[in-house]
Parts: sequence; structure tokens; C-alpha cells
Amino acid sequence: MPGVRDAGKAVPTDWEQMTVAASDGTMVPAWLRMPVVQNLAPAKVPLVVFFHGNAEVIDDIAVQDPAVSIYAPWGYAVLLIEYRGYGRAYGVDGGPTQKGIVADSVQLIDLATARADIDGDRMVYYGRSLGGGVACAVAAERPPSAIILQSTFRSMTAMAGRYLVPSFLVRHPFRSEKFLAGFGGPVLLFHGTRDDIVPCSHSESLQTTCPHARLVTQACGHNDFPADFDAYEREIKAFLDSLPPTKP
Repeated sequence: MPGVRDAGKAVPTDWEQMTVAASDGTMVPAWLRMPVVQNLAPAKVPLVVFFHGNAEVIDDIAVQDPAVSIYAPWGYAVLLIEYRGYGRAYGVDGGPTQKGIVADSVQLIDLATARADIDGDRMVYYGRSLGGGVACAVAAERPPSAIILQSTFRSMTAMAGRYLVPSFLVRHPFRSEKFLAGFGGPVLLFHGTRDDIVPCSHSESLQTTCPHARLVTQACGHNDFPADFDAYEREIKAFLDSLPPTKP
């Protein structure tokens, strides 16, 4: 689990920080980036909410990860959710729990969608690895229009018995499979066929649970996904373009 990283540095100029307070008063942040708007931009823009993996913090993702940079040219705002116990929220009393992370995320999403320039009815969740479990748990409380999951497990229970799992998560199930079984919105799944941390069989199982989901694989592992970024970007663009103009 990442410790304090860059907590004293300024938020990058193209991102806006919003915060909510955990029960002990520690501030849990999210960073919002609005798209570059042109003359014909709509009054409200759709939102991608990005939930990161276990070995990540939003400070790094915002400036280094091309996966969060593709949305602005398409007219999407991006919200990077931080987790209590990570990065700038490292000191939260009691550490990260599923209940706490979900509660923080719901509050941060509510702050973002309360803005006059964001369309809360056109909201897409993107979850990577651990973030896929978080995205599904949050979606049970605040349903999005669509969901994209990358390298995500069926549930933490399915992972804990065999694979390396952060100790704090063993008590927090993050049942992605259970959520997707009842989710009727569009779903896009990504996975590396050589993933030895979260095997591709987890996404295959998620697709079985949610037959309308599309599963896209690449010949790579967990930490080097995607091997073909251009193909990955095309899949996301096609998926977003296929969404209805408002939430069903």
C-alpha cells in the first residue's frame, strides 16, 4: 500500500482538487480535470470516474498515465478518486476499508456531479485492478451509465485463497461479480492473457456473469497492460461513442 507521496506538492495546474473529510478529520481528495472546451461545447460534459490500482496514487497517475489523458479531447471530464490510506489521504484513522473507501468515493462523486458543468446522467466508471472492485462497490451506491474494468478480479474472496492480496483487503470482499450480475448498463472488460497477478480467467468469469459485457484481451501481463495502447484507445472510444446520450 503506498504511503505519503507528494502530499506537499501543488496540484497540477490542469487539475482541480476537491476533498471530503473522513471520520477523524483527515481530508480525502479527488482531482478533477475538465475537458478543453471549444465554441460548440455543451453546457454540461460527461464524466469518467477513474479508480486506480493498489500500487498507485493520484499524484502519479495525473501526470504520468496516458490512460487518463485520452478523454479530454473527446469532451469528457475526468475525476481521479484517491483512497483513504493512500497518497494524500495516508493518515486516515483505521486505514482503508471497503466501507470507508466507498463512502468517500460517493461523497466525492456527488460533489463533482453537483457542478453545473458536469452531466451526472452521463457518468462512466473506469476501474483498474483493485480499482475495478472499488468501482463496482461504488456503482452499487451511485450507478453509472456504463462501466469499464481493466485487469479486475471476480471478488477479493476469489483472490485471497491463492494470490498475493494486500492484508487489509482480505476482510473486504469487493464482489465485482455480484454487482455485474445485476447491472444492465454497457460493460467493457480489458485483461492481459499473461496476467499472473489477476489471471484473465477472472474477467472471463465476469463476462459469463454479465453476458452483454464485451471482453477485450491483449497478450501482456498485469502491470504492462495495454501492450497495444492505440488498440486499447480505439476500443474505449468506440465504447463511449456507442453510449446513449443520457443514462437509461
